Amino acid sequence: MNRWPLNDTIAVLLLSVVMLSPLPLGSNRPLFWLISAIFVFVTVAIFLVWTAMIQKKMPIPFGKYGLLFAVVLGLQLYILMQVTGIMPNLESIAPKASLLSFIRILSYAAFFFLAIQVSQNTTRANWMLHGIFFSSVGYALFGFAEVTNFVDYPHFLGKQQYIGDATGTFINRNSYATYLGFGILSGMSLIKQRINRTGAGFCLSFFADIRLASYLVLSVLMVTTLVLTNSRMGVVAFLVAATIFIFRSTAMQNNLKIPTRVIVVATFFLAIPGVQFLYGNGLFERLGSVEKDIDVRFSLYSQVWEMVRSKPLTGQGADSFAVAFPAFHRLPVSPDLVWDKAHNTYLTNWAELGMIFGSIPLLLGMIVFVKMCKYVFFRRQDTVLPLLGVCVAVQAGLHSLVDFSLEIQANVYVFLAIMALGFSAAVRSELDDVWRARHDAD
Repeated sequence: MNRWPLNDTIAVLLLSVVMLSPLPLGSNRPLFWLISAIFVFVTVAIFLVWTAMIQKKMPIPFGKYGLLFAVVLGLQLYILMQVTGIMPNLESIAPKASLLSFIRILSYAAFFFLAIQVSQNTTRANWMLHGIFFSSVGYALFGFAEVTNFVDYPHFLGKQQYIGDATGTFINRNSYATYLGFGILSGMSLIKQRINRTGAGFCLSFFADIRLASYLVLSVLMVTTLVLTNSRMGVVAFLVAATIFIFRSTAMQNNLKIPTRVIVVATFFLAIPGVQFLYGNGLFERLGSVEKDIDVRFSLYSQVWEMVRSKPLTGQGADSFAVAFPAFHRLPVSPDLVWDKAHNTYLTNWAELGMIFGSIPLLLGMIVFVKMCKYVFFRRQDTVLPLLGVCVAVQAGLHSLVDFSLEIQANVYVFLAIMALGFSAAVRSELDDVWRARHDAD
């Protein structure tokens, strides 16, 4: 019997946000921020009222994640101070944009809160992971068909750049590459879960289990589409995260001998060049311009750093980069392009919020990351979801060094959903340990 009857509905509502948010340009417009925020706020209100009146307690006690939300509260209060200009030299240069940022970040916190609550149930967490995976497959199919000319890119999406690159429904190839990486890692997690459940030999399982084979085929499709994005750092960040996942997964596979583990890893690394050979001409061509692009990026970062140094403690204001940067923009950064993003999320946060409060998103991510790492590397059972969270965090963290994928709302929702699954699994294990300790004491 389900102890939390409303949570299945809440999980479906959260998945609908994850599945639909990539559709309108990755939800990279204020209108979509507000629509999703209202939806999430209504959902969390329903959950809280139901919990207070019917269930009387939450699936995961607030004390298990209270520090996270205390830090978020501090950040939100700071942004409100920027919006109102209550203190000298603290007012945002774009207060309306900062207010939108306040609403958006609050909706992310509410979404993460709900996700860790409803994913406390292992069965529900499993089908939520399936929902994330299959929605990613759908958007990967669209991107693959777009580049291979199976379909024409819909005019209402307004694609005018990145012709020849897979962008799916996103505004650029790099954001789409991050999204696909999240989806592929989810598929790898489902493969690992399936192998754990069947208990069959690693290599033979793919031939004996249709479901397992389907996960593999669909994951390879997403890898192909990832290569078709021609996103250099998108591919590199994914490869690093996938390598961590494979090495840790094979290390925990007791029935795998060392030679077999080497074969599994080698097969993975040979598969990528194979896909690259068939579909990766554009990516190869872009690799030839790495040195030139690095020079451009470092010139940009140098000017953004000047922006940070101009107001190192207070920042220019949340979501104010596009308004503030023109005052610092000069050659050799091209004046023919609109630089409304810093192409480095860490620098963006520092420029907008100052060095202290701009480091809070990184701090929040590190708290969750460390929690999952402790679980992954000190336990051997049921570590798939925390390991997925660790690898997704690595991928996102690396790509954020040179781009703004985590500034695109569709990516943020997938990222938060996966991190919540991993975090909740780690907390659930702690709660189970406490229950068993009390039971043994009795």
